[in-house]
Order: sequence, then C-alpha cells, then structure tokens
Amino acid sequence: MHAFIFPPENLQLLREDLLQAAGVGGDPVAEAGEAGAARAPETPAPLAGPASKPGWFLLARQAWDLAAEKGFETLLSAQTLPDLALYAHQLQAVRRVLQDMNGRAVLADEVGLGKTLEAGIVIKEYWLRGLVRRVLILVPANLVPQWQDEICGRLELPFVANPAPEGWSRSPLIIASLDLAKRPPHAAILRKQSWDMVVVDEAHRLKNAATANWRFVNSLDKKFLLLLTATPLQNDLRELYNMIQLLRPGQLHTFRQFKRKFMVDKRRVRNVEELRRLLSQVVIRTGRRQAGLPVPQRQVQNQELDMTEAERRFYGRALEWARQDFAQRMAARGRRNLLPYLVLLREISSSPAAALETLRAFRRQCQGALRQQLDELLEEGRALGNWAKEEALVQLLRREPRTKVLVYTEFLASQSAILRRLQAVGIRAAAFNGTLPADHKARVIQQFRDSLSVLVSTDASAEGHNFQFCHVLINYDLPWNPMRVEQRIGRVHRLGQQSPVRITNLVLRSTIEEYVVWLLQEKIRLFESVLGELDAILSDLGGQNLEQAIGEIILTTPGEEELARRFQELGRRLQESRRRYRELQAWNDAILMEGEG
Repeated sequence: MHAFIFPPENLQLLREDLLQAAGVGGDPVAEAGEAGAARAPETPAPLAGPASKPGWFLLARQAWDLAAEKGFETLLSAQTLPDLALYAHQLQAVRRVLQDMNGRAVLADEVGLGKTLEAGIVIKEYWLRGLVRRVLILVPANLVPQWQDEICGRLELPFVANPAPEGWSRSPLIIASLDLAKRPPHAAILRKQSWDMVVVDEAHRLKNAATANWRFVNSLDKKFLLLLTATPLQNDLRELYNMIQLLRPGQLHTFRQFKRKFMVDKRRVRNVEELRRLLSQVVIRTGRRQAGLPVPQRQVQNQELDMTEAERRFYGRALEWARQDFAQRMAARGRRNLLPYLVLLREISSSPAAALETLRAFRRQCQGALRQQLDELLEEGRALGNWAKEEALVQLLRREPRTKVLVYTEFLASQSAILRRLQAVGIRAAAFNGTLPADHKARVIQQFRDSLSVLVSTDASAEGHNFQFCHVLINYDLPWNPMRVEQRIGRVHRLGQQSPVRITNLVLRSTIEEYVVWLLQEKIRLFESVLGELDAILSDLGGQNLEQAIGEIILTTPGEEELARRFQELGRRLQESRRRYRELQAWNDAILMEGEG
C-alpha cells in the first residue's frame, strides 16, 4: 500500500487532522502515554460519515500507521519515496544520526559512498515528522547544482538555491554556497534566524576556529548540525578538535586536556582507543572496503589517431599563432589573460570547426602581421575535409549498432559537426546541450533511453543527469579539468549500473592531447579515482588550477624538449599530491575506524 504522507510542520497535528477527517475517535498517541505511540490499538474505531468512502479509509489507515511509529526504527522516507534504495552502510548511518547522535554528527564516509544521500534522508525524516521546518545547507559553490538535484529531485524537498538577499529570510529550505552565505549582507540576515538544521559539505574547510568559515557556522542559531567530509583529519589533530567543538562543545574536553591526553604531536595520537570511543559518538565513517558496494568495472581504452596532413598543418599553424599572439600581448600589456587561449588550445585538439569560431573572435582584435597570418589560417581551416576523429567515431559506432553510446565533446561547434557527419553516414543521433529548454532536455533523455542508440552531448549532461541504462562512453575530446572528466564518467559509472563501463578516449598523436591524457591517466590515475579524491589531489598546485598550469606551459614553451621536461615536472607534482592524499586517507582510517592502523 502506498502511504500518503505530507511534509507536516507538526506530526501530531497531521495525525489529529487525519483522524478527524476519517471519522475516527480518540488519539492513539495520547492513549499510548507520554512514551509516544508505542503501539496503536489493535483495530481502528468504527468509521462514520464520509469515512465509508475508500479514500477516507486510506487516510484513516495512514493515521493509525503514523500513530504506531516508534522512534526512528521505521524510515518514513521509504514510504513516501518507494523508488528510493539505500545501501546497508547508508541505512546504518542514517539510523545512528537519528537514534544515537540526536541529529548532530560528522558523516565521514570515504568519497563515493553517498554521504549526500545520507544527509538528505536525515533531513527528510525530520521533515516528515515535523521536527524541522527551516534547513540551511552550505556547500562549495560548484556543488550547489549537485545538491539541488539530489535533495529536490531525488528526495522531493522544495529547497531553493542561492536566493537573493531577501530570500534568506523568506525561504525556509535553502541550499547555498558557503562563500556566498558568510559574506555581508547575507551573513547578518542568516545569523538573525533560527535554523532547525544546518548541513555543511566539505566540512574540513571548518578545520581552523580562527577562520571566517568556522566562526560563521558556529554563530548560526541551530538545533541539528551535520558536517560532511571524507577527511576530517587534514594536517593537525587540533583541526579535528575544532570540528567536533562545532558539533558538541566539550565532547573532547578542553583543548589543553585533549592535547595532554591524546596528542604526542600534531599528527601522532596516544590513547587511540579512548579517542576513537569519544569520536564514535559523533563521527560515522565507512570505508569502501567495509561498504562492499557492487560498483561495476571500468574498462578504459585510448584510441590514438594520426591526423591527416592538412589537419596536422592547420593544428601546427594554429598553435604557433596562439603562442606568438600571447607573447605579443604580454609584451604590450605586461599582464596575461589565459582564458581565451585555453579555449583555443582545447579546440584545436577537438575539431577545426570549434577552433575556427574562436579564431574569428581573435581576428576582431588582431593587427599587423599576426592579422594576416590569422586570415590565412582561417582560410586553411575552412578548406579542411573530414577529420581523423570524425572518421574514428563513425567506425566505433558502426561496430556497435545496437549498443547505447554516450559521446561527449566540450564544444557546441564540434557537436554540430559530429551530428552532421553521423547524419551523412546514416547513424541516428540526438544532441544534448545547455541551450536546450528543460522540457526538451527531458524529452531527449527519454528518447535516448527508449529508441536512440547515440547521444552526442556537451558537458551539460554531466551535471545532474544519470545514464545507468548506458554503459559505453566515448570522449571525443577531453577537458583539461579532471573533475569534469570524472563527472562525465560518473553519469554512467555509478551505483545502479549493471554492466562494466567501457570508456574510449579519442587522442590525436603528437598533440597537446597526448600530454593531457598522460597526466590524467599516468600521474593522477584519473580513471581509477573518484570525484572527491580528485578534488583533494588537485588542490595542491599552488593557487593554479590544472588547466592554467597546462596552458601556461604550452603557450610559453616553444621547444619540444623543454615542453616535455616541463610536463614531466608537472606530472611529478601531481603524483606527489596523490601520494599525500592516500597517506591522509590512511591516517583518517587509522584514527576513526576500528581495526585500522
């Protein structure tokens, strides 16, 4: 039987309303005493009046079911969301937060084990029981869409994201960037309100009690608090102490007592069993090995391609022009704007069609000899015929005519060129990109699920859309940001996927792409990692992101030998960052998990 549960502000009022509407006398909660609905009477009272109708009987049955709930042993969200499936470790985490930790906990599962869903279910359970009405979720800016999709779409909770200043007080359910929320005038508005629940993702950013992040979260008036992080321990045991102070002040005593009892130095622990016992009262951590999730295998293949002679000439001239123009602008202005050059460098490895659009934009600001070179380059690009990647893609798709294939490209111009080529050879495919209206996007996804074999998508589908019904992915081009590559893969390689996931990367030989793939695959081990791990590994580049680092090397290094040397150095830095992250994970396991370390 499906349960018709509404999100009440007060569960007692809902029960009374349902009982009154159904014509049932008495209040089973009151009859059960102050212990609260230990059990309902064995049979409902006779129905009267409108209760003889089938709909009223369902309401009456629902009222008695709610009255019979005892504590949090039964999750009401399982009744309202019949398609929701929790893994054993998630169910255990939710119950521990609700039953043992009184809604104040650190969810510290390893990355990829579903902490977001665990937090969402906790919110949903409190919401359905009328125990929370106002909830504030604070996350890094880039994770706001992911949270909104999970909480609003999957859990059917009406949150708003990053509201305007007046919306901070009007909206009871808010998902917001922590960096936005802590700034004036937003912070003052949020501090004036009482929040039933606050949730903070990537909570290791609260490790320092002297920072604006920690002080802001600490200053909020809140009843329940959830902190999510895969690495509550980062560099210093004091950081862990600061995080626990937000949740339950005094849980680890004063810092002087904590230091004397548990710290040999900032990274070495004494009395680890006692510390683990205290932490277990507020911290929940499950490792991937303990969870035992049925994650499908990834099969990754790089298909290396030789460009045609005309392509090679166009690629080489476009790269040389970009270097010259960048150097000239640097000499004239003394400052650099890498962004348009980064776009162009990625486009010349994707398709001439994409590169031509950006080259035309450059032409409007180009003068002198470089303008003449650019005119010749544009003419050469327009004269190109079929490209190596197009031909390789056609051959791949012809080998699997009845398999659903998701093809990714970064650029709209490349997408259009791909679709024209596929249409010319009789392969039916649909386009998915960020310019489509929401209802059109939904229709395209449904069409891909039901009847089409090929979807050619920009990275728009890497945000919030799941394609577990597809297990073959082709990267026509690769973003230089590993997070975006992993987001693409995560649309098909995720919990619920039933088949091994096959990933093919189309790579042009002797181009920038070869260096990028080498960094991603050999140094970061991208295709073996998961999203949260990549974020931590890439945060160690001294203020630069990986795209900027790659772009600067290419634009300022004309010789192949020096180019290879600089990429080797960047690879060593990334490899060392990955090693440090693995050590950090092991340190967290050793302190937080029984039987580890």
